Amino acid sequence: MTASPPLDRSAPSRQSSFLDEVTQSLQKRSKALKHMLASISVEHVLDRRDGVDIRCVEIACIQSRSPHRILNITVWDDRWLSMTAGSKPGNKPWTWTEQMQGRFLSPAPGKDFVRAMEQSLATIATPSSPSPDRDLRAIWAPLLAQGPRATH
Repeated sequence: MTASPPLDRSAPSRQSSFLDEVTQSLQKRSKALKHMLASISVEHVLDRRDGVDIRCVEIACIQSRSPHRILNITVWDDRWLSMTAGSKPGNKPWTWTEQMQGRFLSPAPGKDFVRAMEQSLATIATPSSPSPDRDLRAIWAPLLAQGPRATH
């Protein structure tokens, strides 16, 4: 019996991972998303830190209505998610921004991620929304674990 070659533990697993589920769900909804947006960019990033490969997906969405409304989300394979949304009318200052981050908790990560993303896009597309930042927090807060925080 021959010995099997050693596993390279620094290489990302190609088994069904969180990022794979998210990107597959994004692909399934790509036509619907394109109709909601002026542009969408989905970039797969592989970063090498201290000899370990770290995978993430960066999603940038821009809606064409003036003012420009943006939604940027970065997700990592360990389920960490960072979301930034805002509205900027031309060369004027941002009228509002919202930033959230945490570990994505859903048992159906692909579907729930895309559902939350589409709800977020609908929220920022509504010019009459009095408080889109509060509405975005209501969408994402139940899905993101914040973890312990230091008190000073």
